[in-house]
Amino acid sequence: MGNHKLLFLFGSGASVAAGMPSTSQITDTAFSGAGVTYGEATYWLPAQPNENFNGEIRPIIGFLAILKKVYDRYYEGNMWRPVSYEDLYFLASQIYDSELGEYDNPAIQPLINEISAEVDPLLLPLPNRPRFYKWNLHDLANETMNYIEDVVWQMISRRDANIDGHLDFIRDASEYATSVDIFTLNHDLILEQVIATLGSPFSDGFGNEENNIRYWDPNLFKTGDMPTRLFKLHGSIDWYLIQPRDGRQEYRFVQFQRLDPYHLPGPGGEEWLTYRGHGPKLLVGTFNKILQYTSDIYSSLHCHLHESLDDSSTIIVAGYGFRDKGINTRIVQWISSSIREEKRLIIIHHDPESLVRNARPVISRNWDHWIDQGTIITVDKRVEHVNWEQDLLPLFG
Repeated sequence: MGNHKLLFLFGSGASVAAGMPSTSQITDTAFSGAGVTYGEATYWLPAQPNENFNGEIRPIIGFLAILKKVYDRYYEGNMWRPVSYEDLYFLASQIYDSELGEYDNPAIQPLINEISAEVDPLLLPLPNRPRFYKWNLHDLANETMNYIEDVVWQMISRRDANIDGHLDFIRDASEYATSVDIFTLNHDLILEQVIATLGSPFSDGFGNEENNIRYWDPNLFKTGDMPTRLFKLHGSIDWYLIQPRDGRQEYRFVQFQRLDPYHLPGPGGEEWLTYRGHGPKLLVGTFNKILQYTSDIYSSLHCHLHESLDDSSTIIVAGYGFRDKGINTRIVQWISSSIREEKRLIIIHHDPESLVRNARPVISRNWDHWIDQGTIITVDKRVEHVNWEQDLLPLFG
């Protein structure tokens, strides 16, 4: 084992080969709404594919169609930029925040005025809801956000991951390095499963199990004597915010699987339940995520990203399309800093030209310069085909 520290950054493309749904598949399911039902403050996907449209979510499907038309006009002529569920979530969140006065956004009001005639017929009283009255726009926007979140976590949860041979280079890299920091934008559990094959414990910010529940404790990242650390910057399908059933204003971030989210053993022995139904703690959307990077559990995770970057001269990037404005900004700042020696981005991607074309401008406009100065080194392979000894280790020689 060498005296080296490795830093990995993974995006959704690193999980698709292991069986996770793609962005386009999640988007198609969200647009369809086929067979989706509502109950217990959750939108439920059907157990089997179902072509029947459920009228109870008709307003949400109609609202998504309106939002998509807004994006289609904006991206007209850009065939490389399909609209995704993340885009629609972001636009719904802007409307919701503006209607509540949470974020002053004068630019969004003309859009609200423009779509009001199309939206008004969707604001109907619906049964089986916490409040049986005609929805207003912020209700519809909020429920659309909840709906997209539920589609995301259920589609990911219902897919069986095949990690046989997947991301083997992480295992081989851990034998080369004294410490490995893994940052991921994915909600799935594939990296946990891959890291578990290393045969040694790793830190993910949650403590030991208590009644099958693990409680969030960010100090474990610093106090634990574990060479591998996993940071899930956008949350996880097994992370939850829970609260006492008696309604006390007390909340805890926890990790669990296969428990009844309405009847949880709380830290004091009393019964707790998850906040807002079954939904796990995820970040969904585009630019709205940046605002959440400084809140609750995510502020600690992103603080560790800053610290780890400041202590590293190389990042190995896999499955990330450089579409996250907040993450891109941090990478550019890291490259530009003069605190350490020259920086290197080792980017695993089978088609770098396509990657550059679809990346955000701060990356695409600097790409050629970074290539010329040796800051970017590409490994032109699909992530599932990368071999540590052949493709990555020589870059550390």
